[in-house]
Amino acid sequence: MKILKNFKSWLKKSRPKSKSIYVELLLLLLLAFGLAIGFFLAAYNLSSNYLDKYYSQIHYETKESKHYAARLQKYITQNNLQTTDKKDLDKWVLKQGILMVVIYKNDKVVYNRSGVAASSLEEEDLTSKDFQMTFADGKAAVYIEGIYPYRLYDLAFFTVIILSFILFFSVVMLGIRYQIKKIQKLSQDIMVLEAGDLDYEIKTKGYDEIATLATGLNEMRLSLKEQFKQKDELMDANAKMVTSLSHDIRTPLTSIMLYTEILKADPKDEEKRQAYLAKIAQKTQQLKTMSDRLFEYSLVNIEQDVELEKKGSFKEVFYDRLSDMSGYLFQQGFTVEPQFTATKGQVAVHETYITRIMDNLTSNIVKYADQNKPVKILTGENQQYIWLLFENKSQNKPSKIDSNQIGLENVKKMMRKMGGGCDIQAQTDLFTVILKFKRIK
Repeated sequence: MKILKNFKSWLKKSRPKSKSIYVELLLLLLLAFGLAIGFFLAAYNLSSNYLDKYYSQIHYETKESKHYAARLQKYITQNNLQTTDKKDLDKWVLKQGILMVVIYKNDKVVYNRSGVAASSLEEEDLTSKDFQMTFADGKAAVYIEGIYPYRLYDLAFFTVIILSFILFFSVVMLGIRYQIKKIQKLSQDIMVLEAGDLDYEIKTKGYDEIATLATGLNEMRLSLKEQFKQKDELMDANAKMVTSLSHDIRTPLTSIMLYTEILKADPKDEEKRQAYLAKIAQKTQQLKTMSDRLFEYSLVNIEQDVELEKKGSFKEVFYDRLSDMSGYLFQQGFTVEPQFTATKGQVAVHETYITRIMDNLTSNIVKYADQNKPVKILTGENQQYIWLLFENKSQNKPSKIDSNQIGLENVKKMMRKMGGGCDIQAQTDLFTVILKFKRIK
């Protein structure tokens, strides 16, 4: 059993990965032809042996000769023939097709349809095969001999030929039917997919073009399923984002309306008026920030492809931007601890996206980070990515501005479109963002 399993395993591995239908059809024709030839040789040999055995039975030739002698006597009597009526006798003999007939009268050959000279026939002793027949001009001895098995041998030959052709045709049709059933099954699978069932798996058999097409359809099914899944996830994310954003917008908008009503009720107190105007300006700035984030979110979703126009070492691409970011955070009262390690690989980025990403991260740090704790910026690399890490302590009472994290969602989308990724890790008081840029060298 182990040897058989090993052989099957070897046979499976040795099969070609692809095989054309033309090759399969050629092999099918060769198989059918070989089976037909083998059947013909076996069947014809069997039938010939049977006929030889049958014709070797005792008295068979005598029986057949008597049969034809009786028919000849009937013909002679019905037409009142004489031994000299050669044309009429020839007509009957030729009609039989397999007989040799010789007529003797007074030991002389008066009619010869055997292909042998009359003188030779007169010298031979054929009396054991003679039949006495009555002609219009008297009695005569008639010698009859035939190739009796001839017709049955021919019949057996043509019967075996026909059966061999039927076998050949049947094998070919069975092979074609098998291929047609595969096409029909594939057509049914396609109808299931057209109905919208993308969970239906198209099973493939064989290595020909039909199997390749089935494999391609199955891969297309999986691709469509993944696309629809991503679309559904995007729609859900958009719905959640709109719901969250509408709630966040309502808060500053309600404050603006409230401060406006207060100003209307007591417009003369200049100190209060200036205070409320400052609060209205602050809330208006919050609304503007939210609207900018929403516009950026929509813009990232609409853009299908981006061109990575900025290529170079990590230092060439990010050094100036990180320096500007560190300087701005320092102005806002933060302590920055950069830990830049030398990286050997190169990256390619979309400059507009990088600008947006840096602005979003800077804005997030200013809004949520604790100024009493340092902001760490680290770099590193592995075989696939060069990464940039931002780490900061969160405030004890974080701001509610942009609580829907639409800015970070934009960062994730922009990093994915540039072929990289973004990991966000939020612990109790520690917030970490890792930007992963794909290495190009």
